[in-house]
Amino acid sequence: MSKGFTLIELIIIIVVLGILAGVAIPKYYDMRSLAMQSTLKAFGASLEEAESIYLARTVLDGSKRNPPVQSFWDFVAYSEGASDRNTIAINNSIRSLLTNPSAEVVSSDGLTITLNLSGGGIATYRMDRTTGAITESYTGL
Repeated sequence: MSKGFTLIELIIIIVVLGILAGVAIPKYYDMRSLAMQSTLKAFGASLEEAESIYLARTVLDGSKRNPPVQSFWDFVAYSEGASDRNTIAINNSIRSLLTNPSAEVVSSDGLTITLNLSGGGIATYRMDRTTGAITESYTGL
């Protein structure tokens, strides 16, 4: 009596593993995409919350700026060591999604944050200077 697998048994095992891989790999990519979308939406919510905190601080300090929040530069920092006025940092959870993690993401006028994502997508957050409203748009996700 031989101790081993027959050729038919090995072929059946390979076919079963192939079927499992065919089902699991697309699920992995779907989950990765959903995780990225969730991270980007959470970042947008963080921006809105940081703007609210900054606005409250400027009102409490008696600021006469009109409008009190004029751009993302008012409350977005680029490191963990942000000053008291900065209430949010472009941190590693966002930088890990970017094509170029060391690139600046806020426009020169401070009204747009553009995230060029490593998967080819783009997430854009725009601030309306007069109302302070932040709008989000996503392409290629």
